[in-house]
Amino acid sequence: WRCFPLVESAPRAYKLKANNAAPPISTITGTCPEIVSALYDKHIATVEQIGGISSEEFARLNLSLVRLERFWTDQIRYRL
Repeated sequence: WRCFPLVESAPRAYKLKANNAAPPISTITGTCPEIVSALYDKHIATVEQIGGISSEEFARLNLSLVRLERFWTDQIRYRL
């Protein structure tokens, strides 16, 4: 085991070309690409089979998490 001292290095600049950028993925309800939707469905099936959480419970959980996120966003945004 060797301990290396932290050395400040010069910042590096990186160029990102448009063709290297990932395509945008929207998370707005009803606009998810097919890939994301398929991954979500696979995830639900796996969790249901192994974890014992049904798709209905998953839907309720997602709704609760969306509501919780909205609550905290409003708390921060409007300082309630």
